[in-house]
Amino acid sequence: MFLYQDLQTNDFQTYSATTKAYRISYEQQNSAVINSDNSSSAIYKHELKKPAIKTPHTKTISPVAKMYADRLTNGDAQERAFLMNTINSVCLQNVREAAALSDEDVTNALFGIIEEDISKLKKPTKRQIRLRKKLEENKNLSPKQKEIAMKNSEYEIAEQNKILAFYTLGTLQNLTYKIVIKRTGIEPNLKDSSVVEKIIYELKNNKDENMRASAVGTLHMIAKPVYYEDLKPIFQSALSDSSKVVKDAAKESLMYLE
Repeated sequence: MFLYQDLQTNDFQTYSATTKAYRISYEQQNSAVINSDNSSSAIYKHELKKPAIKTPHTKTISPVAKMYADRLTNGDAQERAFLMNTINSVCLQNVREAAALSDEDVTNALFGIIEEDISKLKKPTKRQIRLRKKLEENKNLSPKQKEIAMKNSEYEIAEQNKILAFYTLGTLQNLTYKIVIKRTGIEPNLKDSSVVEKIIYELKNNKDENMRASAVGTLHMIAKPVYYEDLKPIFQSALSDSSKVVKDAAKESLMYLE
């Protein structure tokens, strides 16, 4: 199964079906000039009441962000994956040009992907499950059998997109704080982020263990040791999660802070 940590080792999973129409020329965008380091973070205390995902603005400063938000909301699974991979790539390679994507409409669209009901999508067939088990046991399979085993179901693709959405939120949150620091010279108030508040809500309330583990991973992405006192109780609470996947993610995050 595709897990959150795979994103860090597989350089994001790329889908073959993409469309040239959304290969944006970022060089044409006039974005704010900011530095590109990999350290920034934010945190917000968990509220029992679910934070509302705001309705998108009627107007967006960046037409690029508006397009991304629309296609992340209305595009098919492959288009969504392509756009999220593009956001992550641009944020990591050219922070100046990525500033146009640091927009509430985009983050709301990403949370929409995370909260989307995928329960009715097709899951792996019994045959696929049997063949995958044989692969894990290093048993010989024909090329056709391997192809069947490795093909992701609609449900698995949607789940991968949810995990990728968490990762993309972490990337954009880091970008947002870089912008704030560049413009003001002041470390942002870590308790003022609605994005982080919603991530913590997912950690506390999402029924899917992979989503909860992804929420921990996203908090890890935006964490710095200086925020130890804010993050420590959140990660410690996750150590009591019923899922080993979530516990392991929380343990790793605590070790990072210390």
